[in-house]
Formats: sequence, structure tokens, C-alpha cells
Amino acid sequence: MRQLFCRNARLPHSGMYQLQSRGISISARSFKLTEQVSEQPPENTHGQLVKVNSSSDTKLESVLEILQTSIIQKNKNSLFIWTTPTTRLNSNYEDSIYPGHTFSSVTDEQGKTVCFISKRPNTTTVLGEHQRVPDTRFKNQSGKTRLFTPRFSTIHEELEQWYKRSVAVQEYPLFVHIIPFHDKLGLDVETYKSNVNYLLGSQEPYTLFSFLHPSGNRYIRAANCNSATEQSIFGLNSTSVQDLSCQDAAMKIVMRLIKSKYSYITAAEYLGLTKEIEPSTIPEDLYYASFTC
Repeated sequence: MRQLFCRNARLPHSGMYQLQSRGISISARSFKLTEQVSEQPPENTHGQLVKVNSSSDTKLESVLEILQTSIIQKNKNSLFIWTTPTTRLNSNYEDSIYPGHTFSSVTDEQGKTVCFISKRPNTTTVLGEHQRVPDTRFKNQSGKTRLFTPRFSTIHEELEQWYKRSVAVQEYPLFVHIIPFHDKLGLDVETYKSNVNYLLGSQEPYTLFSFLHPSGNRYIRAANCNSATEQSIFGLNSTSVQDLSCQDAAMKIVMRLIKSKYSYITAAEYLGLTKEIEPSTIPEDLYYASFTC
């Protein structure tokens, strides 16, 4: 297969960089992990936000090869948070939400993906239906949400899913956060693997939306791609992004990891990650049961 980019090309860890050839473009901007001055090389002290766009005349095999050689393999011993954006679909016939997707992976010292998780619904198996939490973002959608058995897809499947969407509509990017494992961040490969193994083993049902508890006294948090990504990084008790758009969830996760917020937000705004974010309106206290005596 012919290379579109030089195999030795590496996305830099400072400033802005762009690669473009034959219908695919990769833009990257770095951000500091901490505010502390360090003598370590930039690849250990900076994360990257990468934006990938593909056009209809680009072959899937070429796109996958570019992502593998220019992004994954070149960033060793790192956490990857992959995001396709949640977008609003407006037309004369409907006003709805395209949900997007978020998933995570890690590489080892050789740049090989050694662990990965992406949670989707197995739509052939419906486990139940509940009253969806009221949310003004989804006022035109059904008031019900279904529970499905979970399906954990492969990284190849997810990248192919994004590719199909990107060639069907104008400007549907793939965003990738790349964060090297850093002792100041409290993150390592083994902890990530342990969290992922637990998530895979638990088989918690998938639900896109949070829903009303059958007793009616509190809300049950959604168990979707956002929550699985968050829990793969911070552990099973971490529940704060399940009701956010995918790009909003990714940003919240990254800002919780890093210590330098300004350079990151600047990068996110520059590359358009903040575009179309609609904040959740669900009050946090409604997730907790009210006790009476």
C-alpha cells in the first residue's frame, strides 16, 4: 500500500502542525500537562490534540494506515481518547441529535495498542425501557430510553465507523487526545488495564440516557460510551460525564487529568473541539435518593 505521508513523520509536541495529502488532513496542537518547569523532553511534558478529516475520495485502508503509523505508533506509552462529535441535525422535518462516540486506548513502550475499550449497545437485545431524564437538549425526542446488553467493539471497527460518517457528510472530524503517561498525572498502563478488564467483565447494560429509578425518587446514571471512557481512566466510581455531548465529555476528562488548563482550552478552541457543545441541564443532586423518616 502506497504511503500518503512519510512513515517517519511525527506530530510535534509544540505549536501547531498540519499534514495534508489526497483527501485526508491531520492537524495537531500541543498543550502542557503541568505548569511546572521540567527538564524532561517535550514528548513527556506535553499532550496533543489531533484533528483528522477525511474526504470521500480517500480509501479506508489508507486512512487506517495513516492513523496507525502517524498517530498511534509514534506516540508510545500514552493514553488516547478518541472522539467523534455529537452534532445537532436540523432540517424541515426534524430537530434531533447525532450522538457521536468516545472511546479510549493505551500504547506500550513500542507504540503498540495494548488495551482498548469502546462501549456500544447490542441493539438486538433489549433488556428494558425506562422514563428518560428530562433534558431540554432532547425535547423533541422520545421520553423513553432503552437498556441494551453492551457490545464492546474493536478499534478498527470504531475508526471504520467514523470514516463512513466522515465521507457521507461534510466536515465530520475525528478528534484524538494523546496524553503521555506522566508521574504527576497519577495515570499508568496497568491501572488502565485493570479498569478496562473490570468494565468488560461487569457487562453493565448500555443506556444512552440517564433515566428515572422505578421507585421514582432519583435518577439512574446512563452507562454509555462517555461513562465507559471515564471509568477506564479514573475507575469504576467515577461518574460525571455520562450526560454530556461526546466532545464535552472528552474535554472534562482531559481537564481532570492535566494541571495546565489554559493551554489545553486554547488548543481545543483552535481546532474546533468546543464547537456545538450544548451543556447538560440535569441537576447533580437528582441522582441521589431522598431519605425521609
